[in-house]
Amino acid sequence: ETHSLEALLSAAPRQLGDCVIPVLDLRGGRVVHANGGNRNDYPILKLEGHRAGEPVAVLDWLRARYPFRTVYIADLDALSGGAPQMATLAALNQAHPDLSLHVDAPGLADG
Repeated sequence: ETHSLEALLSAAPRQLGDCVIPVLDLRGGRVVHANGGNRNDYPILKLEGHRAGEPVAVLDWLRARYPFRTVYIADLDALSGGAPQMATLAALNQAHPDLSLHVDAPGLADG
């Protein structure tokens, strides 16, 4: 189903949450702000009142605003040839068991 920009912007949070799939870029156990294409230079995402880049806090913050059901996670460590961030992924899954986590991480069965 296609929605106009005006309809999306005026939608109730539940409706918008059904349409939007947020992305979390993880590097070194932190959420980073993807910008410019150079993964090694992405700064850690900072939210006022939260520990910088803390993945569960970032996901909590997003979900308080938009009750989406799916999140895409780019594991930049695994995508760069390193080990998948299993502890971080497990923490996100434990904190939000109702979410569908789509993880882009070579080396995972679903990645």
